[in-house]
Amino acid sequence: MVDEDMNQRIFRAVADVFQQGQLGYAGHRKHVVILKRSSGSRTGRGFEGLPFKLVGSNKMVLKVLPLKKNDPLGSRLVKLVTVFVVSLNKEVSLLRESVDASDGQVATEGDAAAALLEKEQMVSKFIDCFLRYILRGIESKDKNVRFGVCQIIAILMENLDEIDEDLFELLQGKLKKRVMDREVVVRTQAVFALTKFQDDEVGTVSSATKLLENLVQNDPAADVRRAAMLNMVHNGHTQLYIFERARDVNAINRRAVYSRTLKSLGLKCFDQVDPKVLDQLVLWGVEDRDESVRTACEKLIAFHWINLVNGDLLNLIEKLKVTKSKSCDKAVMTIFRRREDIVNKIPKIHDLWEDLTPEMAFLFRCFHTHCTENKLTEVVDETFPEASVLSNYIQHYTDQRFSTGASGDTEALTKPAKKAFDFIIEQLLTIAALYDFSDEIGRRAMLNVVRNMLSLKSLPECLIRCGHKVLKVLSINERDFVTMAIEIINDLRDEDIEMQEQMEKKSKPDGDEQQDRDSDLDDAENLNSFHSAVDGLIDGRSLNPERHALNSFSNEREATSATIAICLQRSSCMLELVTTLNDQNVLLRSLIDTLITPAVKSDEPDIKLLGIKNLGLCCLIDVQLATNSMLLLGATVSIGNTPIKIVALQVLLDIFAIHGTAVVDGENKVDSMHFYKLFYKVLKNDSSPKCQVITAEGLFKLFLADIFTDTELFESLIFANFLPNNSRNEALIQAFAFCIPVYCFSHVTHQSKMASIAAGVFFRLAMIWDELQTSLDAHNTTMLKPNVILQQLIHWTNPRKLVRRSEEETRCDNNQIQVLLDILNTIHEVGRKEIKKMIFTNIHLFYITSFQDTDKLKRILEIISDILETTTVDIVCKNALEKTKRNLESAIEEAHERSLQNLKKDGATDDEGDNADGLTNEQISMILEKSNIMDESDHKETTNTSDEGQNDVYHNQEMSRAESESNRKRNRKEMEEGDTNNESTDERRNGAEEPEITTKNVSFIIPENTEESSSKEDSDYVMDD
Repeated sequence: MVDEDMNQRIFRAVADVFQQGQLGYAGHRKHVVILKRSSGSRTGRGFEGLPFKLVGSNKMVLKVLPLKKNDPLGSRLVKLVTVFVVSLNKEVSLLRESVDASDGQVATEGDAAAALLEKEQMVSKFIDCFLRYILRGIESKDKNVRFGVCQIIAILMENLDEIDEDLFELLQGKLKKRVMDREVVVRTQAVFALTKFQDDEVGTVSSATKLLENLVQNDPAADVRRAAMLNMVHNGHTQLYIFERARDVNAINRRAVYSRTLKSLGLKCFDQVDPKVLDQLVLWGVEDRDESVRTACEKLIAFHWINLVNGDLLNLIEKLKVTKSKSCDKAVMTIFRRREDIVNKIPKIHDLWEDLTPEMAFLFRCFHTHCTENKLTEVVDETFPEASVLSNYIQHYTDQRFSTGASGDTEALTKPAKKAFDFIIEQLLTIAALYDFSDEIGRRAMLNVVRNMLSLKSLPECLIRCGHKVLKVLSINERDFVTMAIEIINDLRDEDIEMQEQMEKKSKPDGDEQQDRDSDLDDAENLNSFHSAVDGLIDGRSLNPERHALNSFSNEREATSATIAICLQRSSCMLELVTTLNDQNVLLRSLIDTLITPAVKSDEPDIKLLGIKNLGLCCLIDVQLATNSMLLLGATVSIGNTPIKIVALQVLLDIFAIHGTAVVDGENKVDSMHFYKLFYKVLKNDSSPKCQVITAEGLFKLFLADIFTDTELFESLIFANFLPNNSRNEALIQAFAFCIPVYCFSHVTHQSKMASIAAGVFFRLAMIWDELQTSLDAHNTTMLKPNVILQQLIHWTNPRKLVRRSEEETRCDNNQIQVLLDILNTIHEVGRKEIKKMIFTNIHLFYITSFQDTDKLKRILEIISDILETTTVDIVCKNALEKTKRNLESAIEEAHERSLQNLKKDGATDDEGDNADGLTNEQISMILEKSNIMDESDHKETTNTSDEGQNDVYHNQEMSRAESESNRKRNRKEMEEGDTNNESTDERRNGAEEPEITTKNVSFIIPENTEESSSKEDSDYVMDD
């Protein structure tokens, strides 16, 4: 009897604590003290051998778990429970510290150790029993219970020092199952808890970490991926999984990489993270499409990193490995935009230019670009040298880079040293390309330096490209630029041919006679040249300097393959800067005939590749040349090797983008259908994934610009997106994922084209999927399920996604209901029930309004009614079909009412008396009433789904409407209000209403023999997991 009284008092105290604990966090400390004092000293049920117990505490926890996630009462009580358990563990830690502090005191050491052991056993057993008890609910049918259990475990594992090994394994096994839960909130809490089971030792990867790596890559919920990313241990093995979230589809996850992960590493990110990975992360961050991600990355660079190096910009540039970086310029320009105090620290000492390092040259180049973009002319004059002085600096570093010794070879420069000089020269040339060469002395000095540099055979490609940019700036016009560039190419060819002749002469042992014969021939050729020149002067024709420059192209001896490659490289850099192909420019025409065309016909792959690239650049500026080259380029795509095929594809797509379809479908032109078939073959050929990506991106650009409008080609393009053979081409999938929505949501005609082929594509892909299910190679092939494909097609044809479209135009759009009608008209041909179920369960996703085509809506309603009457479907499909049926009936009824109102409105605007047909307004009113009665009777015969109560309501509404329609004149204000009500009805039907959230205190005064029923989950799911 005493035990029962004691248990009753403890029970009341615990219940009172839980009752008060839900009111706020302020009294939790006091409540924890009460719970400790309320613990009994006797053993009880479920706590055998435990020195104390809390009668009813587990029952109180059971009252907490079913509470919803957003309920503040539940959060407060979970906090109270976890604080109490953690406080017990903290008492053990304090007692252990006091025992350690009392070492050497023999009198008290034994008693303290015994008390510590007793306390540890008591707390350990209590935590063990408590966790095992709540684990019973981790597989509950109620998602709120599963969420609450995972939340409590996550908080406790964060604060507990140690637990029993068996309990550790039990918790880990249960949580591994919960991370696959269908509810996002449950998976998130399970991930939080599972992150406490990771092994922090370097070189080891625990099973929990492996599971988190899989979740951070593959979980469909952004919250789950974020939880795994931010709580995963950071080491060399896991950092790639973490950093790849910088390309996550969710902007918050991408932002967290910069604001949380990289920021937490501090200076260690420059040592522990691979420079290429860090460079890519910076590039992705500053170019991200979301402003918040860009801001986070810019703050990381301009504030956090620059502060870590104490404002030393050169030190930061060095850490970013500027000579190998693609993003360092963007990072430095970000600092210039956000930190004016750093800009003022840029050195203005001209003596630094004589001994530049790659970091300094890069800093000066970025600073010059910043000043030029912001028109800081005075700062440029103070900081940078004059053009003639800058040309001397370029010559100085060029001499150091390409200086030769007595043997003719480059002096002993290591490979890193050569790259450093190349980088410095490149930065100086980039600065020179933005210089003002109004000073003729500086212009001539720079021109000589650049022409001499471009004449070097061993010049790397980066300097060739920058040198031609400077050369164009120094040129008087484009014709002058082309002339100088081809003269350089001419000199390189002549030099190679002369070298071959010298080598041939040296190789001949007896060459006196041959030299005499050659001399005689040269004299004869010179005499003929003299006579022809005189004849030309007599006839009034002067010698053309451009034709004189082409004489070297008529040499019988050809240059070596290496020299031809060098010439083609320089010609491509020149052609990239040319915008027009003037018919009078004989040099450029002859370059095509003597250098580019032979290269295209060459058997050497490298020469052929460069030749096709040069030919493509020429085709972009000459439509006639492009027309004549289409057949050659198409044949190259068909039979060429992969590198050549890639370049030829790029050339073909660029030609269509520049010249449109003017290069095909005409007299002496290639048929466009030939190229359509060619593109389709490339898309299907999964052996060349790079070619597939280039073709897909190029075709979508052409379709987006309405250059290509062929429906069959577009259908083939969308079909290729879902082909199982292309599922492993990640770059292709990414290209489709971006290009298709951009195309469909850019214009109504684009979405109409997608709607016209959506049904056909879906059923063709459904057949392929059906065949894969029975195929022996199904395990080796992955393909999206038809329900996912249908959801994507519905999303792409959604008129609400179109840009720059008014609400009135959107609700009148018929594209999506046409897709639905096409699918329903063909669904009887589908034999597999599983595919039909996938269609039925997603049919409610189609956008239906009363402003759409009424005939189509009635046809859809007729088909759905027939399906419900004649086809056996499960409850999920039936609910989805009936929901769509109700929406259709409501839309059709509202459309009918609106048509009657419009007719009545037209009649009300006429004057009293006869109308054009001789009928009075009263006669029109009577006719409308009779028509309304007939429509009501027809409607009642075709719809039998409503009960008697609904019929009464419907009858009352019809009677009231008939009475209102008997009036000959109606107020215009009432008509506008009726239209407004119709619009609001459409919005209510197509938009889900958010349930009202209410908060109610939970009573913890539990009567006897009362069980708490758990909430049930909703079963009306119409979309597959």
